[in-house]
Amino acid sequence: MPHELWQRLQTLVNAGKLPHALLLIGASNPANQALVQDFAEGLLCERAQAGRACTHCKSCHLLAAHTHPDYHRLSSTTKSVTIGIDAVRELVALCEQTPQCADKKIIIIFDAEHLNINASNALLKTLEEPAGNAYFILTTQTPAALPATVRSRCQALNFSNAMISAPLWQQEFYSDCDALFLHRADPLLLAKKWQTHSLLEVLEQLELYLSQKIEQDLQKNRFKSLDHVYHLRKIAMQHATVNPQLQLEALLIALYNDFS
Repeated sequence: MPHELWQRLQTLVNAGKLPHALLLIGASNPANQALVQDFAEGLLCERAQAGRACTHCKSCHLLAAHTHPDYHRLSSTTKSVTIGIDAVRELVALCEQTPQCADKKIIIIFDAEHLNINASNALLKTLEEPAGNAYFILTTQTPAALPATVRSRCQALNFSNAMISAPLWQQEFYSDCDALFLHRADPLLLAKKWQTHSLLEVLEQLELYLSQKIEQDLQKNRFKSLDHVYHLRKIAMQHATVNPQLQLEALLIALYNDFS
């Protein structure tokens, strides 16, 4: 029986609604990575059947030889090495070229959580407005480790549940954020209220909230606040011994003071 995610992807393709940027969550095991690869090959195949590559056409032969000019993939060399800005800039330059063999370009970034901040920022405009009929497929095991600005430009699908929806508590969370920045909420009480969620989950929502606010009003203080969030996320990912509650309290006090 086809994987639920595979069915969801094929539905999007058949309806002509495949987004130009996909974020596939939970693709760390070999079987799921193989599904991502099969999907990409099916998109480039000249005679695909039910989304599966035929393995006989010119495009399939180029893929098998790892010489397809319209297929590009990027990944960290090891789990401890980040994906840097130079690799992303090279990828963006390739995307700006018109397809040479197929009618589209396919770009896969495996383990996208390894993109460093500069690389992520370099990718934003291309994710939002891809040139040359390019389709991006990002995979990650930990979506909270990706900047909210990247996630917001992708349609997220999950290997365990085909579609990711916004957290149920997001609307109340955004109201709390509004209150914090208007000095109508106590940062320490908010930190206590949010302790039922993981630190990375809270940081994820703060990034998304601030990114949306920046797009609306471009206040310099918002950029400063976003930098605070980025900094704590980096610390939380690198140091397992960090005290999440104390760090969150310190962060919310800093955000509160940004708008004093």
